[in-house]
Amino acid sequence: MPRRLLTTMVLGAALLTGARAQSHAFLPASFDPANQELADRTPYPVTANSGTRTQVFYGAAEVTSGPVTIVGLALRYDGPLPPTAGPGPFTMQRFVIRGGASDVSQPGSDFAANATRPLTTLVDGPLQFVLDQRTANGSPEPWEPTLTFRFRTPLTFDPATDRWLVFEFVTEGNAGAGRGHGSLDAAVVGGGPTGGSVTRSGLGCAAAPGAAPARLEAVGARRFAGAYDQFAPGTAYSLWATDLAPNQPGVFLSSLSDRVGPGGMALPLRLPGTGCDVFTGSEFALPCTSDASGSVLPFADAGAVPVPPDTALRGLVLHHQYAGVAPAANPLGVVTSDSLAVTLGDFQPTQFPLWMAAHRSSATATTATEVLPMGLAMRLDLQ
Repeated sequence: MPRRLLTTMVLGAALLTGARAQSHAFLPASFDPANQELADRTPYPVTANSGTRTQVFYGAAEVTSGPVTIVGLALRYDGPLPPTAGPGPFTMQRFVIRGGASDVSQPGSDFAANATRPLTTLVDGPLQFVLDQRTANGSPEPWEPTLTFRFRTPLTFDPATDRWLVFEFVTEGNAGAGRGHGSLDAAVVGGGPTGGSVTRSGLGCAAAPGAAPARLEAVGARRFAGAYDQFAPGTAYSLWATDLAPNQPGVFLSSLSDRVGPGGMALPLRLPGTGCDVFTGSEFALPCTSDASGSVLPFADAGAVPVPPDTALRGLVLHHQYAGVAPAANPLGVVTSDSLAVTLGDFQPTQFPLWMAAHRSSATATTATEVLPMGLAMRLDLQ
């Protein structure tokens, strides 16, 4: 056999073997993302903010049948959307993908609790990416080459034994944040956390003579593109406070009661020698520190109140108050805020096992600011 013909046959066989070895799975399987554009979109994890942390969960039924070895993934844009800037390229100082399986019964707002097994780092480094450049609607959009990733180590998943396939995305220093035509294709399913309410009572005392009374605030989780007003099981809400003494330690007090305090004392209780009242018990205390302006800012881990995704918590009322050090306030050197009563909303199971948990502005947060019944369109590259 001539050497040239033999060489051609060997190369052809190698190419054919490689092509057969590389196959794909498309998530979420129930929505046929290989052939259909999904009905919704999300800025996570690509353009939501400069720094974010996002976990996405696919139930075993949404992955594929049989054990798989995953060697890469690709994402795609939802679009086209009206551009708010040029296509780029834009740079992220750091883009991380971690992956693995989880046995958690229901994903929630606690990132660590969601990952019952250690996640493997699959991608970690700077990223250059371009935004959606299409002007005509495609069905579906193509998989974006600059959002196609080869893993540094293979990831195995067995739908027969593993409950959830989990990917965690971390972004830092994202110059492409806030670009409208950078939303990713996604599917939203019914159910999840909804509703809840907050009522205010009492009056805080001043951290210094002539200052405004200390004031407690609460901001809820966000449901899709709406307001941050969800106080429900399965989410987390954020306590924050203003008009405090600058750069001083304090605590967010949390309790099931606003009538009985520590040791059975009746509430409200006026602290001796002050104009400060205790309005709530203190079964739980979240330590925090005010900044130079005398505030504890929202969406910080210090004030995060994660609520488990348990339907039995529907309608539960939680009482909150801030108390902290204020050397100029009174002889006791303390300041207290007014109080908030948070009534938890509802939590309903989803029709399809798809979830996303994300923090809107921190790559290192421990608690999500959004927990959504949603799945990203994703192509898995299989070995």
